[in-house]
This record gives sequence, structure tokens and C-alpha cells, in this order.
Amino acid sequence: MKNDTLFIKPYYIKKKIMLLFFCVLAINFSDAHAQRRNKKDKKKQSEAIQKEPINGDVSNNLLAEQAFFEGMKEYIKEEYKRAIPYFEESLKYDADNPTAHYQISLCYYRLNNLQDALMYAMEAEKREYKNFYFLSHLANLQMDMRMLDAAERTYKQILSKIGGDEITYLNLAALYIEMNEYKKAIQTYDKMEKELGLNQNVIRQKQILYLQMQDTESAINEGEKLMLEFPDVIEFRLAQIELLINQKRYADAELLLDEMTKQKEEFPPQVHLMLAQIYHNQDKAEKEVESLKKAFQSKEISLDSKLNLLMGLYQNANSSTEKGQKIIEMSTQLAQTLTEVHPQESSSFGVLGDFLLKQKIYKEAFEAYKSALKIDPNNYSLWERTTQLALESKNYDYAISTSEDALEYFPNQPNLWFLNGVAYMSSTKNEQAIASLEQGKRMVFNNPELLSQFESQLGDIYYKNKDYQKADAAYEKALKQNPNNAHALNNYAYYLSLREEKMKIAAELGARLVKLYPNNPTYLDTYGWVLFVKGDYKEAEKYLSLAAQTTQSATIIEHYGDVLSALGKEQEALLEWKKAYLLDATNDVLKQKIMKQENLKE
Repeated sequence: MKNDTLFIKPYYIKKKIMLLFFCVLAINFSDAHAQRRNKKDKKKQSEAIQKEPINGDVSNNLLAEQAFFEGMKEYIKEEYKRAIPYFEESLKYDADNPTAHYQISLCYYRLNNLQDALMYAMEAEKREYKNFYFLSHLANLQMDMRMLDAAERTYKQILSKIGGDEITYLNLAALYIEMNEYKKAIQTYDKMEKELGLNQNVIRQKQILYLQMQDTESAINEGEKLMLEFPDVIEFRLAQIELLINQKRYADAELLLDEMTKQKEEFPPQVHLMLAQIYHNQDKAEKEVESLKKAFQSKEISLDSKLNLLMGLYQNANSSTEKGQKIIEMSTQLAQTLTEVHPQESSSFGVLGDFLLKQKIYKEAFEAYKSALKIDPNNYSLWERTTQLALESKNYDYAISTSEDALEYFPNQPNLWFLNGVAYMSSTKNEQAIASLEQGKRMVFNNPELLSQFESQLGDIYYKNKDYQKADAAYEKALKQNPNNAHALNNYAYYLSLREEKMKIAAELGARLVKLYPNNPTYLDTYGWVLFVKGDYKEAEKYLSLAAQTTQSATIIEHYGDVLSALGKEQEALLEWKKAYLLDATNDVLKQKIMKQENLKE
């Protein structure tokens, strides 16, 4: 159920003074004087107010009224500081007029001087304790000043002395909620309903309170009361169904939905979503899909709502389980429906691509992404994600074409140049890769980690080109920008060991690498192999053994066999080489090692 508490404010509902109230104040002011004329003797005429000279001889009452009206002029203009002296001047001639006290209180309230505002509000209430505006303002002040008990008394005074009105009831209930007095809040709502009639917002607020009090039955009863009073208002039925679903009363919710669908030929598409939720919790997969499809075919349900539902399914679906696989397949059908109902929205095709990719249906996934980008080519994150996915799935031609297209729209994004360079490198188009990476480097500012990635990729390419001097320089630049760049540490150390050059540096790099990542088999293998090349077989065995235990890499297991052989453990070496050969039967060098060892054994 929605938490529809729009009518509740944290403390109270504030009311702005309307221009019409200016006239009311004037009438009240004059009436107050008329009531006192028979009780007071006329005093001598006073001098005109100095701030706004008033000509002629006038009575105290007229002087008070004129000063009051001057104050109201300033108040209307929101010149509260200038208004206060006029109202105070008015009180000099008529100290008992409550309206002037009230206006001074309002001015201080607007100036955030709550203490003085409270003092004058109390003076106004003392002189006219049945005035709704005076009492409401006083209660608001008491709420602002956290005088909750006093505010409660004031709201009750309004209800008892003046009579019930919606705002006062709501404010009093809000006060009780603030005080965590939920039962009193509900009692207040009940009195309001009895006096003023049913109010859907009040019903919903009562339901929220009942649920917080863990009184589910009362919350449901409130919803039933609303449905009985307004049987033709479908929104009230939907709210009740939503409440039942949230409380896991699926059978009751389904019963209400069945009644609704039988009684009406047309009903909101939200009904299908609710049915789908019920079927999901009842493990009725086919009915769930059927209901969701009907909901997705409706344009009345926003695209965002549909996308949120699909993304929830996407995040929770485990493709390694049969149930998870069914959810993914179902979601793919729904995503396909989205592209038909919302063909002009790129996100429809984007989410379809996500689900296809989750199933490793790469070609169709990329086609979906292409459609999304055709609709919205300014979606940078989608360009980047699509290129990354193409690289991860080893679809290098698509990665190149996508990144090239992306650069037409975002030529100043270094990440796109980086991905473009990696795509070319993966396709062994090394010169184009170097050009892209060098171009991207020029656009990197204040980002040493990204710059380090560019340099380490350049190091890889130069190594493949057998330009070892440039490769070493690139790796060193990468590590200068980011000393913990694992890619640079690993490849630089390993390639040095393959060349059997700068072995001291290679060992230092490898040691740093395994210190940073002590459980990574690839990095353990690199350091172990560096030690092997250096001739430190005992230490190499320690790291290569750890690496071989946690991997299915033929190369790493072969390396472990090599160090065992170097240590004279020929039978153990043969066993590891055979394991490696089972993982990679194309390795002729490994095959020769095995045959040689078996011949020696004979």
C-alpha cells in the first residue's frame, strides 16, 4: 500500500495570511472598539503618530485604527520590522485589542523570533479565546517550539470552544503521531470522520498507523470500510488489494481481483501487475508471465515502472539455476514486448540487450544495443558499456566499429580512445592501437590511474612488436603514475623473465605484486616463474604450488611441473605436466616434456 500521507506535515499545517483577512481584521478591530465604547470614557485626543503624520484632531480609537492600518500596509509588503512599531503604536491607544497583539506575533514569527511571537500570541488568545485564527497560530508556534503538551491543549481548545474543522483535527492527529501516541491519533481521526465524514487520506493514514502497531486486521477493516462507502471507486479496491499483497494475504487479494475482473469489462492495467505478483508468490510461472505480458502491452503503465520491474528480475536472476534461467527467458520475452510497445525508447532496446547478453546470445544482444544507440546516440554510458561487452565477449570487430562510432559523438572522452585502442590491439592491429592510445593519453588530466592504464597497454603492444626498449619505458611510466597497477607489475615482470633481462627488477616487481594480491594464481605464477628463471627453485616452488592449487590454467600447472623437475621431483613433475596437457592438448612443447620423462622412466 502507498504511504499516502500527503496531508500530514511533520508538525502542523501552516496557513498563509490572505489579503482578504486584512478586511476581516479591520472589522474585528472596529468591533472590539464598539464593544468597549460603553465601558470607557473618551480620553483626550492624542498627537498624530510621528512616523506617519495624521492631520486633525482624532479620538484614541481612530488613532489606534490608523496606526493599525499603517502596520498592515507594511505587513502586506512583507516589511515586518517596519510593521511592528505601527502595531505597537496602535496598542498605546488600545492596549486590549487582540488583533494588534496577533499581528505583532505574526511579524515576529516571520522574523523567526519565536519567543516574542509566542508572548504576543498568548496575549491575543487571552483577550479572545474563541478566535480560530489566534488559537491556530498559537498552536503552530507551540509546535515549532516543541511545546507539544501546550499545543495539544490549544488544539483541543479549538475543537471544544469553536468546533471541529479538518485542519485542526489533522494537526492534532499529526501531533499525536509526533509524540508516538498512535492510538490517540486514530481516536482523533475517528472523531473527525464521525463529525465530517469519511476521508480517503485519513483512512490510509489510519492503515499506516495500524500496521505500525502490528494490527493488520484493523488496517484491512479500514480499507473495507472505504470500499463499502465508495463501491464504484476502483482505486480504493486496488489500494486494498495492494495492502493484502503486502501482508502476504494472497488468496484474499486474488479473490478481490477476480471479483473486479468479473464485474468490469475494463480495468486498470495495474491489475495485471498485481495478479503477476500473486502468481509469482504462488509459483505459478505461466500465469505470472501471461499477466506481465498484458501489463507490459499497456501504455498506461509507465516505461520506467516496467524497466524497474525488469531490472529487479535481472539483478535477482541466477543463470546457474533452472529457476533463474526461466526467469531470464521470461524477462527476455517481456523486454521484447517493451520494444514493440515503446519502439521509440532506447531504454527498451537497452534492457533487451542486457537480457540477451545474460544468456550469451551475443549477436542479438549487440543488435539490440545498436538499435538503442540509433535512437539515442548521445547516451555515452551505453556506448561505453556496449564496447566493453564486445571486448569481454571477444567480438573485437564489433568493439572496433562501436568505439569508432562512439568517438564520432564523444571525441574528447579518453575512456573511449582507451577501449578503441584495446579493441585494435586485440585484433592485432597494433599500429592503429598505438595511435588511439596515444591520442587518448593527450586527453587525460588529473587522473594518474587512467594514464597508468594507457601506458601499460602501450607496454603490451610494444612488447608484441618486439620493441622492448619502448615496452620497458611504457611500463615504467605506468608504474610511476600508479605504483600499484597490477597489470603493469605482472606483465613487466613476466616479460622481463621471458627475456631473462633485468631479473633483479623483475623479482622486485613480482614481490610487490604478490604482496598486493596474495591469492591471485596468475600473479603467484608470475612471481614464481621469475624466481624459477633466477634459479631460486625452492622459493619458486612455494609460489607455483600455491598458484597451481587454485587454477585450471595449463600454463601455470606446466610451470609448477617445470620447477618440480628442476628440483629433481621427476614423478611429481610428470603428474603436473599430464594435468596441464589434459587442459591444453595443442601444446607440443609440453607433449615433448611428457614423452621425454616417460622414456627416462622406462
